[in-house]
Formats: sequence, structure tokens, C-alpha cells
Amino acid sequence: MVEVILSFDICHEINFNYKTDIIFHEENPPHENGMTIAAFDTKSNQTGFETYYSIGGGFITTAHELRHGNITHGSRIHAFLTSAARARCFVPGPGSHLHGIGIDMNKLFSEQTRRRAEELAISNRVQFIHNDAAGYVAEEKYDVAACVGATWIAGRFAGMVELLGQSLKPGGIMLIGEPYWRQLPATDEIAQACGVSSRADFLTLPGLVGALDGLGYDVVEMVLADQEGWDRNEVAKWLTMRRWLQANPDDDFTAEVRAELNISPKRHVTYAREYFGWGVFALIAR
Repeated sequence: MVEVILSFDICHEINFNYKTDIIFHEENPPHENGMTIAAFDTKSNQTGFETYYSIGGGFITTAHELRHGNITHGSRIHAFLTSAARARCFVPGPGSHLHGIGIDMNKLFSEQTRRRAEELAISNRVQFIHNDAAGYVAEEKYDVAACVGATWIAGRFAGMVELLGQSLKPGGIMLIGEPYWRQLPATDEIAQACGVSSRADFLTLPGLVGALDGLGYDVVEMVLADQEGWDRNEVAKWLTMRRWLQANPDDDFTAEVRAELNISPKRHVTYAREYFGWGVFALIAR
């Protein structure tokens, strides 16, 4: 049966037929994973219309936001890039009005992102610096400053908040990506089994949000990884290590990579999956 009843806020119901009420368009959209929703009254007059795109990581954006950016016109982004994938996330789309600068010590990642910017014909609006981001302060103030996954270069999140704040305009948004304990390990031995030095390495989620508040910032948004998302992040490393071992049997690091692959899956499912959390927090200074 393909016809169902859709209930809206329990107070209104409409008939819905999968075969006739979903129309697939073959065109060239700004993103491949999108849906246009139109609403009509009983006389077939259109009363509402919007196109939404699922852009990954749990984020939903409208067509206008995707084409033009949902940050104000001319906004500038200052980002500490920690991987090729994260670096490419900070490359604004060809229809946006964003300008940005990124810093990364990994020359390969910087070059990959620079090539991506060239493909999108936006090299004149983004700059990628191959350098150490520790202690880096931008020459001009930015609307958005971000460090997603590398706060350790400034002594963890408190130091990174202080560092990024020096490159941020008043009222600007700071993005901090930081691990936390989903549940606090009972002993340091359990924390070490998770792959860190001690329980003191991270805070719980309430502790982290409280600490950010204590630094003089309002937490205005957050996106937290669930366990399945954490799985996807970790298991990708296992396949990468396996393929690297096959391709490099005589490399100096082969024994070290083999040891890590031997323990990593067991460590993840036994400890890290249950104890580790990770999120990105949007902050605005008070």
C-alpha cells in the first residue's frame, strides 16, 4: 500500500501517495541530496515553498543559504584546519560571499584544499597557509573563527578560546570542536584503556559547557556526535591502516601501524565507544 495519512501537529491530516506526490527532478542542483516542499490549500493555491538540502553531519540548509551562505554578506572565516576533509568543509561554495583563511601544518592537506578552491574558482576569496597555527593571530578581525579537532595546540579548549578570540570581531561566532566524557571513567586505568593519559584529560559534557560559560562565552549552538557517528569516524581508520599495510609491507612504520590496527577495534568497542563523546560548540563572547 503506497497511500498513507500524514499528520501535522496532530490537528491536521492529509492523504499522501508515494507514487504521485513525490516527483524526482533530473537537473543540476547545488547539492545532490535535496528536497523541495510545496504546500497547497484546498483550492490548489500554493501557500508555501522551500527547498532543503542535507549537507552531511546532521546539517540541513535551505537553497538560499547553500548558494549564498547563511553568514552575512562579506563575512570572513578564520579556521585552524586539522584534516583535508575538515579543510574542504571551510571552502565556501561558488555562489557564496564568504572570504576565509586557513592554517595547517600538513602541507598535503593544505595543497588538497587549495586545489579544491581552484576547482571552484574561488581562489581569490580563500587563503590556505602552511604553518603552525599555535599562537597564530590574524592580521584582521573575522566574523567566524574556528578550531575543529585541534585545541590541543593551544593547551586544550581554554587556551584555544583565548587564541581565537584575538582574531574575532566583537559579536563574532567562535566554533570549537572538543571531546568530552560521555560517562566519567571510574579510574585512570579505564581512561588509559580509552587511549588517553587520565580522567583529567577531558570534562563531562555539563562540565565542558560550564567551563565555556566560565570563559565569558555564551554557548549558542552545538552539534554532538552520536555513537554511530563516532563509529564511522573510527572504523574508517581501520580500513585505511589495513590498506596501508598491504601497500607498505617493508616500511619503517609497519610494525607500529600493525600494532595499532590489532588493538584499535577492541579498544573502541570495549572502552572508547562508551566513554568518548565529541561535539562542535558555537560561542559568542558576552
